[in-house]
Amino acid sequence: MTANQKTSGLNEHMLLGESLFTAFFRMVQAVRIHQDNNQLVIQSASDFIHAINRFGGDESHLTIQIISGRFYLQQEKLLYRRETANLINNALVYFEKRSLHGLSLSTAIQSKNLGKVLHFAQLMNQAESRKDPSGWLEEQMSDGGFDWVELVSQPDSDNLHNLDGPDSLTIAMDAMAVNPEDNAVKSAEIAYAGSLTSLKEVIGKVSDNRPAGIRKTVRIVQKTVDLVMDKRSVLLKMSTLRNHDDYTYTHSVNVSILAICLGQHIGLSKTALETLGICGLFHDLGKVDVPLKILNKQGKLSDHEYKEIQKHSLNSVRHIAKLRAPRELRSKIMLAPFEHHLKYDLSGYPRSWRSKPVSLFGRILTIVDVFDAITSARIYRSESVSPAQALKRMNESSGKDFDPILLKAFINMLGVFPVGTMVALDTGEMGIVSENPEKSDGLHPLVTILVPAEDKGYARGETVDLSERETPGGKYKRSVMNTYNSALYGVQPSKYIL
Repeated sequence: MTANQKTSGLNEHMLLGESLFTAFFRMVQAVRIHQDNNQLVIQSASDFIHAINRFGGDESHLTIQIISGRFYLQQEKLLYRRETANLINNALVYFEKRSLHGLSLSTAIQSKNLGKVLHFAQLMNQAESRKDPSGWLEEQMSDGGFDWVELVSQPDSDNLHNLDGPDSLTIAMDAMAVNPEDNAVKSAEIAYAGSLTSLKEVIGKVSDNRPAGIRKTVRIVQKTVDLVMDKRSVLLKMSTLRNHDDYTYTHSVNVSILAICLGQHIGLSKTALETLGICGLFHDLGKVDVPLKILNKQGKLSDHEYKEIQKHSLNSVRHIAKLRAPRELRSKIMLAPFEHHLKYDLSGYPRSWRSKPVSLFGRILTIVDVFDAITSARIYRSESVSPAQALKRMNESSGKDFDPILLKAFINMLGVFPVGTMVALDTGEMGIVSENPEKSDGLHPLVTILVPAEDKGYARGETVDLSERETPGGKYKRSVMNTYNSALYGVQPSKYIL
């Protein structure tokens, strides 16, 4: 088999796996909110059956397993691609809430079995509220009518070892890492996906009034801190990830990363960075109490709705106080989430008679929270600005909304044109700022050129250094003419700069 054939087979298997998880998750969500005769429910179940059938041929059954927190399809590890990381994380959390280790599905199932598939989806949803979810589900399935699906037991250690053998097929986000830079990117992507997963688990349990432990969250943040200290530029690139449908989660992860990066830039200790990173992940935890119709409302909020939004800072503290974590840690991560909307001059919310200045962590969260928020496209916002424009706007509120010294440090860290900024060059080219070298003047970053593609999108071109001159001491070969928000062009910066 040639290298091209291997790549083709890898891509085909990857797409089949992603279509399966997409169909499955849409089906269980549709069944949760609609009646069986709803067209959306019927279509989602049909898509799920079709996705299973596509694994047919020589395969009579399709096996999905969770091993060490990862999905395996037919004993082949399914790693995350950036485009589908959120989907796979959602499916993983869904399985783990039901204590499921996997499923074995008959690839011969037909559309005539639609009713049985929907019944199974209903049972899957109901299992979450049971004391022993997987045991209850298996008992319900024993009544008959489920000969096309079986629950998979937890694999033993020998099987786990074999799955990770040298001959196993790994479905990866990108090509396997072959140099330190690629290894750093791979580690950053795994840390980002892990942060999303752990945050979703905590939020899910908090929403259901269940005890939520944060040991996994702490481990992930510690890993993120290590990566920032070793390769901060890669984590800054990861923080350009934007997901409109998963904004609450990606925003919190981005805030955590940016806070750690700024803390490291001003010289905080590793222990302090870990605490700051956890504060960033949980700074909006109180939004679980805000109705979605308010969070996602288009247009201006009413006074009543705005007051509901303002409660989330205090509610974050209340939920953090209930987390299953050492008392000392909980006490360290309460204050900054409470303060992140107070503003530097204390004119923000929650309003109080306090005269003490906002804590260092609170001032850091205020800056990174606003930066990520106004550079993200949101359903209720008519426009979102480029990272460069965001820094300019924020600088206008220096001393009022933001600590002027910290904001200056933040701007120095990101550069005049932060990573992820979409730029128009005087050569007529479009590009994405991919890095601001430490010795750069901030005005001449590295830019990855966007090459117009046939589908009206863009392909990744060469990366150019804007500090290059036509002659020594002469005119620059390229200069930035304007900046744009990449979301307005349907461009995900991380796709081109990682």
